[in-house]
This record gives sequence, structure tokens and C-alpha cells, in this order.
Amino acid sequence: MKKALTNDYANERIEKTLLEPGWFILDDRQLGLYKKLYQIICVDNKYWYSTYSGIYSDDLVAFIALLQFMSQFENAEALRNENYDILPEHFNTFACQALQERYAVVGNKLPIEFVQNAGDDFFLNQRGAKVFYDESRQPLLPITKGKNVYKVLSIGFGNTGTPMVTIENGRETVCYKLPFEYSEWAMTVVGCVNMGEKLVPGEVLFSLENGKYYADIL
Repeated sequence: MKKALTNDYANERIEKTLLEPGWFILDDRQLGLYKKLYQIICVDNKYWYSTYSGIYSDDLVAFIALLQFMSQFENAEALRNENYDILPEHFNTFACQALQERYAVVGNKLPIEFVQNAGDDFFLNQRGAKVFYDESRQPLLPITKGKNVYKVLSIGFGNTGTPMVTIENGRETVCYKLPFEYSEWAMTVVGCVNMGEKLVPGEVLFSLENGKYYADIL
């Protein structure tokens, strides 16, 4: 698909590049495969494709747009009822709209919220939890073997890059350090928030199985 949509820059002109009509000449089996891919990628794993579209950018966004476009048609006969020569133009408009929406999301920035100085050795974060300037004094989130469910209010990082999580514990909020193994997961969640995907506040299942840490947003 990337090759089909890559413009020929050898002529030193920028021209609109469309998919060939053959992309839309499908039978029911082929159209069904598009719909299954759409279900797997966009519905069952919506956060996966949202996250990775930020990494692979336009190519994946265009691919997702193609899956969404094809899924609009009930069956192959509905495709045949359209003008195959016009469908590339319709998809181009559909994909451009998807890219425009994606650029708007990526352009979002995390809001700046000032913390409250509460003492010489700590401050209160936006959720009212105590955060020590000396990260060694910050408690570590209790994660025992098996499943541990916490109500997570926010996720962030300390001044040395340590992943941290603010938990609602009864009527109080507590900021905990996370094990280093959660660094990539925390970065992914923060990245999603920056792109408009708010994954928290919400319940998160932290698991420790066979020495490996896992996190699932419920």
C-alpha cells in the first residue's frame, strides 16, 4: 500500500496519488478479510493501533483508513454498485480526513499544571499526593504474586526518570514508585494521553507472574 501511494518524485512534480481501481474489486471473501482485520486492529486492540500509529505515522493511519473504508460496505455487491473509477477518489478523501484528524491529535500537548509546595522535602502533585524530592523516600507500589488491582489516578515520572503512579487509597491519594520494568508501559500511557487517548483515571491490574511484571487497564 505504501508503494502504491508513493508519488513519483522523479518528475519533480507533486501530484495526487490514488490507489488503482483494482484495490476495490473484491469478492465477499476478500472483503470479509478486510472486516476481520478492522475488528482485530481497530476494535479489539484499539489502544495498540492508537499507540503505534504515533510511531509509524502516516503509513499506518492510511492503512487503518483503508480498513475502515472497506468495512462500510455490507458485501461485495455493494462495492460493485459503486463506480470503481470513483472509489479511489472517495477513499482518498476518506484517508485525508483521517490524516487531518490524526495531525490534530498529535498536535495536542499535555497541560501544564503547577505543583503545590508543601514542605522542604516534598511537594503535592496535581492529585494531592505527596512526592518527595528524594525519590529514594518514595514508597514502592506493593505488587505481590498474582493479581493486584488499583484505582490509578495518574501516571508520570520522577526527576530521574523513575515511573510513578498515583493511587486512590480510600479517601487519600498516594504516589508510589513503580518497578523499573514498568518504564516502557508508563511511557506508552503518557504518550497516549499526549495524543488524546485518556487511559486513566481508571482501574489497572498489575500482575507479577514468573518474575515478570504486567499491567492491564480494565
